[in-house]
Amino acid sequence: GDVYKRQTQSTGGSTVGRSNHGGSGVKKDLDIERKFILEPELKKQFLHQLELDSKFLESMGVIDYSLLLGLHVEQEASNQSHGVPHGRYFNDKVPFFAKDEGGMRTWENGQPSKEIVFVGIIDILTSYNFSKKAERWFKSLIHDKEGLSVAPPQTYADRFRNFINGIFG
Repeated sequence: GDVYKRQTQSTGGSTVGRSNHGGSGVKKDLDIERKFILEPELKKQFLHQLELDSKFLESMGVIDYSLLLGLHVEQEASNQSHGVPHGRYFNDKVPFFAKDEGGMRTWENGQPSKEIVFVGIIDILTSYNFSKKAERWFKSLIHDKEGLSVAPPQTYADRFRNFINGIFG
């Protein structure tokens, strides 16, 4: 299936260098032309976890992280989750990330689809330091600040969450 790499951007996605221009390989923000529809409770759990994770990264002064999305399409749609070890969770309540082989099944027309989306936050080692502040200042001389990937941690985290909220329906 397709693989999408997501770096934090403004609500519409960054406009500076955020497309692979139809090439093969990893797609970027501007290449995503669809929404990934999740079951409402799953979407709520996923976005809550994403908020917790991005707030943690923000508190550590980290920027330039990405959400890597992998899309698997099954041959047959399934109405049940797979890959959940029984008896390993408190009160048999299975966390959302342990269902569907560790991914999240998308929905279509109110029913589970053949697609499973796998996600993970990657590239978490860049601090917003003097070098990144200077990069933002120099790039802002040429481009609109709102379209730049490099941003202070709070702005970065907010744009990251807004963009992800926009592509998960």
